[in-house]
Amino acid sequence: MKQKETCFEYRKFSEKEIALYEAVNALLRRGEVISDLRVADIAQQAGIGKGTVYEYVSSKEELIAKAFLYHLGQELEQLRAGLASEKGFKEQCQAVFGCIYRDFSSGMNMIQLFLASNLSQQLLQTMERHRDSFDAAVDELFALLDQMLDQGVKEGVLEAGHPSQYRQFVLTSICSGLLSRLCGRRSTECEQEMAYQMLVNALGKHKEQ
Repeated sequence: MKQKETCFEYRKFSEKEIALYEAVNALLRRGEVISDLRVADIAQQAGIGKGTVYEYVSSKEELIAKAFLYHLGQELEQLRAGLASEKGFKEQCQAVFGCIYRDFSSGMNMIQLFLASNLSQQLLQTMERHRDSFDAAVDELFALLDQMLDQGVKEGVLEAGHPSQYRQFVLTSICSGLLSRLCGRRSTECEQEMAYQMLVNALGKHKEQ
């Protein structure tokens, strides 16, 4: 059976598509406001004629939504590679926290950029039409995080039996807290160690008094 193409990982991109998505990301990283982006500016940044853009998308909103999905796909690929390169639970946690730090340092935390922006109704409607792709990306993210948490259980660091949604909520809350601390430019090593200890305290095995 052919797999349903809902997530970007199931298809290849042309060089021009990648250039367009990277152009959107570069403009946002430079401090441009999402609502102020123009197709002409994106095309110029990508080194592509404005008319060529509409061979790949039907509107500016579709281009921005696809650029966001493209960036999410890149982040998932980095996270997958980081987790695969580490065998131990603590090292895998550090890989996850490291991804958050690299994303923050590059100025490309797309989720924050979107939350901080006043998105037009047109863009919101376009993103809704791509809900399957966004849902597929989120599902993949949580599947990767569950594998990491399962490794913690296997090593005896974390307690077995916590519901999956509860574990995910704890971990994503800690990651959000870590990101907010990074905004204060604190020591990353210290913050990442604190995040790991919070995770263990919340989900780990507790000795009886």
